[in-house]
Amino acid sequence: MLTVAALVLLLGSFRANPALPAPGADNIAATREPTGVFAVTRHPMMWAFALWAVSHGVLWWSWRTNVVALAILVLALVGAHLQDRKKEALMGNAWATWEARTRYWPRWSKLLSAGWGLWLTAIAAWLGVTWLHLWLADIPAGAWLWF
Repeated sequence: MLTVAALVLLLGSFRANPALPAPGADNIAATREPTGVFAVTRHPMMWAFALWAVSHGVLWWSWRTNVVALAILVLALVGAHLQDRKKEALMGNAWATWEARTRYWPRWSKLLSAGWGLWLTAIAAWLGVTWLHLWLADIPAGAWLWF
């Protein structure tokens, strides 16, 4: 379930994200009201990586997996914080406004309101990714554990 939520955050982060490099982002995306996954957190992509890391870490598959998962977790959460500092310097007041409207720490209660289309897309992507997991890593994952 953590990886489905991670895919919702990841896929939702590609739409109108003021943190992505884009000309005019300081005038458009950062000045709007946060909706979708941005109502959850201003760093949905980084939190998606963090959830992925936690979901793999709790399985304790191997030391190698846990080292990678821990590294991704730390890089995602520290990276999100450092991204805030960089965007403050680059975008000034536009980013300060965006920071005031959003949160670093997720409001998990708002995740279900990200949109049903996004959830359906994330579930379909999750089924595909977990199916590929068996063929690429030789380890069954997700719903494919039972098939």
